[in-house]
Amino acid sequence: MNARLLAPDDCWSRIGVSGDGSCEKLPELVHCRNCPVFSAGGRTLFEREPPPGYAEEWTKVLALPKPVEAPGTLTATVFRVGEEWLALEVSHVVRVGVARPIRRVPHRSGEVLLGLVNLDGELVLCASLASLLGVSDVPGAPPPGRYLAVALAGERWVFPVDEIDGVHRLEQEGLGPLPSTLSEARARHARGLARTSERTVTLLDAARLLAGLRERGGLS
Repeated sequence: MNARLLAPDDCWSRIGVSGDGSCEKLPELVHCRNCPVFSAGGRTLFEREPPPGYAEEWTKVLALPKPVEAPGTLTATVFRVGEEWLALEVSHVVRVGVARPIRRVPHRSGEVLLGLVNLDGELVLCASLASLLGVSDVPGAPPPGRYLAVALAGERWVFPVDEIDGVHRLEQEGLGPLPSTLSEARARHARGLARTSERTVTLLDAARLLAGLRERGGLS
């Protein structure tokens, strides 16, 4: 969706911190996120009506046949966030790409909900899996340089990730129990441990992941 449809006046991109800085209120407010106009833009995002054809589009997407898998296996995208290797069933993965600018949402953005990312002209909620799952950063590592866009029960989300290993076929019968040493946050959002040819990964549960994002992101 075009960003201009989200607020009656996106002055922050013209005369504010993302523009030429000529707004007469900027010296007093310091940053646009402290301005009522900017806050109104953020509220409009969460209160807006779905765009025309949104429900029909997702009805068609969800009606597509699921990938055929061998009995007892599932296909998942494996990726790294901080020090941890994670996996999510590939049916939930929309795309991967190079990291994009994140726009903060006034009075909403925090440790888990980072803000919004422009994906094909639509502003999509961006969240930190590292914060949600309690994953530690790799010491001295640069900021995440990739993103993973997913669809969870019809909702699109973007996650910054450090590395993407690709698509792997995992044995469902081989899912190991979650060890007691696993953090409570990771265990709450996981189905179990799976093994690829190179490493052990935590397989995330899509329904639990979405519930955690809504709760910790302040959207529930």
